[in-house]
Amino acid sequence: MKYCLVLFVAIIACALAEFTCPPANLIPRPNLYPHETDCKKFYLCSYGRPHEFTCPGGLYFNPEKSKCDLEENVNCDHKPEPTPEPTPEPQPTTTWNPTTNDVITDDE
Repeated sequence: MKYCLVLFVAIIACALAEFTCPPANLIPRPNLYPHETDCKKFYLCSYGRPHEFTCPGGLYFNPEKSKCDLEENVNCDHKPEPTPEPTPEPQPTTTWNPTTNDVITDDE
């Protein structure tokens, strides 16, 4: 029973594992690190604590330059797939017949 509990706790700890910053005393100033699964995100480590950010306007994080950059300048294996634009539903057109004063829609 103890073994099962220890195993369960270990599995939960691995599942909840997050990015860990290097020890603060090894880094003289805040540093930026790439996100492990999303090329548009990065971490700012400050005093040993990670803070997650997302690059604005469709840019990707470039770890070589430590800044957000154009997609073609970033070498990343896990770029998110672009989300397709939703197709708008067709709307019926409405016309007015001045002779009969009727409104006519094309779905009738």
